[in-house]
Amino acid sequence: MLSDQKSQSLGALAPLFGPFAATMEYMTDAAQRGVSAVETVTTKIPSTIEAAALCKMADRGQITGGLLDGPLAFDNAVNAEAARIKGIKSEVAGRAQILVVPDLEAGNTLAKNLIFLAKSDSAGTVLGARVPIVLTSRADSVRSRMASCAAAVLYAHARRGTAALPAA
Repeated sequence: MLSDQKSQSLGALAPLFGPFAATMEYMTDAAQRGVSAVETVTTKIPSTIEAAALCKMADRGQITGGLLDGPLAFDNAVNAEAARIKGIKSEVAGRAQILVVPDLEAGNTLAKNLIFLAKSDSAGTVLGARVPIVLTSRADSVRSRMASCAAAVLYAHARRGTAALPAA
């Protein structure tokens, strides 16, 4: 089950990155199908149960500062037309600004796809520990490394309730 520390971490992200968060759930079966995404809760894929638990925690006020919905497949999380075609009714679908993945492997796969195929900038920060952990790759650009440090500092200050930057 999810710890209070993880749920607090998710809530503290909203002021930094935006109010819409989607939980991304992946099932990996490399020999058969590669990576496939689902948007329904099923006992056959434990991460969908975790996504549903996160959403319930948000409904009860245990996760605050934004809207949380999931599980959502990547296309449904970031593309409103894909969500509409699939009949998904959600304030988050198509508008997700934070993507929550079930584990390091799924997060790494998603990030590398966005960085190398879409030429996106990146910032890697692991949340849930007492302090944010800067997570970079040996292949990261200087810009990505600096963005990772900046995201970690902003997150740490948000958790403490202090201003991230000194007043001018």
